[in-house]
Amino acid sequence: RVHGGTFYTLAVMSFLCGLESERHPSPLAQSTSSGSMFRTSFMNAPCENFGCCCIAFCCTPCAACAIRQRLLRNDMTQYRCCQGHLDQFSFNCCCKAGSCSEQSCPSLCLCAESFFCTSCSLSASRMAFGHLQPDRCDYRLIVTNNILQVVGIASIFIELAFPGVGRVIQNMVTVFFAVVAGCIVAQIDSELNSTPYVDATTTTVVAVPISEEPMKR
Repeated sequence: RVHGGTFYTLAVMSFLCGLESERHPSPLAQSTSSGSMFRTSFMNAPCENFGCCCIAFCCTPCAACAIRQRLLRNDMTQYRCCQGHLDQFSFNCCCKAGSCSEQSCPSLCLCAESFFCTSCSLSASRMAFGHLQPDRCDYRLIVTNNILQVVGIASIFIELAFPGVGRVIQNMVTVFFAVVAGCIVAQIDSELNSTPYVDATTTTVVAVPISEEPMKR
């Protein structure tokens, strides 16, 4: 069962971050016209990266934390809150990158970000690949998730009038979010298995060996 307060936080963050991440690509995305696509779409992610997708589905916060560490190549000195990708959004004014004690305890801050702002963390990691164009189906799934989060918020009030019904809706919405999150993590993991390698701190592309170890499954 999902605690009401936790679900409400998850719903709001999913709606705000998911929608904004697609509408406001990184500066590199805005200046790129190559039309390159992600190697793996959400629809193909479960089949092409099944283990990673399952891990992210079962424990999304842990997967969000692990994939960010891999994105940073385990160099936690480069960590910032959501890597600064969400600083432009008004709702994130209390958590500006660089003002959350990241330099003194980056690992703890990353854990807090991954567990309390899971959707924000995943959105920030995916936005590091702003030079890649999302698949249309990816966008539709993200928008569908956003809509379901609104339905989930409404279900909190439905639960007051019809005990049990709202809880079922909340659980269904949470499962859908976990599925989409699993696809996001699997997509990022597949992208990191190839070259060029994205530098999450500057949204630029650098070359690294293709033998980089994949996310542990």
